[in-house]
Amino acid sequence: MSERRIGTWGAVATLVGYVIGASIFVLPAQLLPTLGPGVVVAYVVAALPAVFTCLAGAVIGNVFPVSGATYVAVRDTLGGRAAFVVAWLLLWAAAIGTALVAYGLADYAAFLWPGLSARWVALGAVVAFTLVNLTPVSVTVGVQAVMVAGFAVVIAGFAAGGLAAGDWSHLQGLGGLEAGGVLGGAVAAYFSYAGLQVLIDIGGEVRDPGRTIPRALALSFGVVLVLYVAFILAVVVLSGAPGTDVEAPALIGRIAEQHFGRWAGQAIVWSALLAAATSINGILFTQARDVQALAADGRFPRALAANSAGIPRLAVLTLGGVSLLATAAGASVRDYAILTALCLMAIQGALAMVVLRIPARVPEAWARSAFRPSSRTLAMTGWGLVLVSVVFFVVGATQSRGNLAWFLVLLVGGVVAAGKTPTGGRDA
Repeated sequence: MSERRIGTWGAVATLVGYVIGASIFVLPAQLLPTLGPGVVVAYVVAALPAVFTCLAGAVIGNVFPVSGATYVAVRDTLGGRAAFVVAWLLLWAAAIGTALVAYGLADYAAFLWPGLSARWVALGAVVAFTLVNLTPVSVTVGVQAVMVAGFAVVIAGFAAGGLAAGDWSHLQGLGGLEAGGVLGGAVAAYFSYAGLQVLIDIGGEVRDPGRTIPRALALSFGVVLVLYVAFILAVVVLSGAPGTDVEAPALIGRIAEQHFGRWAGQAIVWSALLAAATSINGILFTQARDVQALAADGRFPRALAANSAGIPRLAVLTLGGVSLLATAAGASVRDYAILTALCLMAIQGALAMVVLRIPARVPEAWARSAFRPSSRTLAMTGWGLVLVSVVFFVVGATQSRGNLAWFLVLLVGGVVAAGKTPTGGRDA
């Protein structure tokens, strides 16, 4: 049994570090050539499903205050096979997302040390943070908190400087935006918010989850949204300057260097490296608990459920290995982002159904929960999450049929595997 070592600020550091990764330094460069100033709107639109995700996470995290709660919650409300498929998609989303962030880290590392192999740097980052997650939880969370503080200060400084020094006339194109283009950009941009629900997967290690989980989710979402909007506005009002190549590698670092000097470019690059590191660290830390939960239920080999001094080391190593395979595939950043978003939208649809069915399927746990919204709020949360997940999934699927095909391969693989493993919990 894991000890509850993580308080509110440790949870916020884990969550903010998980969510704000290299994607915020990389994806705007992918979206600017087609969206221009519309990238700001895309990031605001992408925050909509994140609101519902936070509410759903607060509900689920209180009813199921255990590690690996995504799997446990779906198992106890929708059935064992559905839970396996959701956990299967979640683990692949974690591995693919780790690969995206690792390549973002490699992109910015090349800014400092030209000539480095992006693939080897990305693979090395995955290995390094797999090893960090084999250390005690207090060490992993402490490392996370220090890195989050470092990059948050730099992001805030760049945003403040950019908003003060930038040319706001670059936002004039907002009036001519096409809804389809913005929605397509929002699907890719959603990757930058992905993971706000993962706090529920370490619920078994959170102190006083009834208070800590809702508070940490609200604080984390607020921090992420403010930093993102200010940061991307700064990028847009600065990127239209003569001589700025919006498709250049390490775009944000080059913009900072052009406008504020070499020291600013270096600071941005180092903060991008820290942000990427916190995401990789956070993904491995939280999602290894789902591997552990699946193993404890007999869905994965039982050995993966083992704890050593509160650390699921074999689960961490397994997830690290799958992440290495995804990283070795070497896909584009945008493809990684869209495929991850498709997986997450399917998972969110399942979590929405969990929220809607919790009072009826687990009435005793619901009665004990410290966070019980009204039936109307619960319905709005569940159906709101269903709606935004379906819309974002459809838009993402039409943007990239290749990624839709890969998603279907992963989904079918999960369904087949679910049919060949013991059913933990009841099937609905």
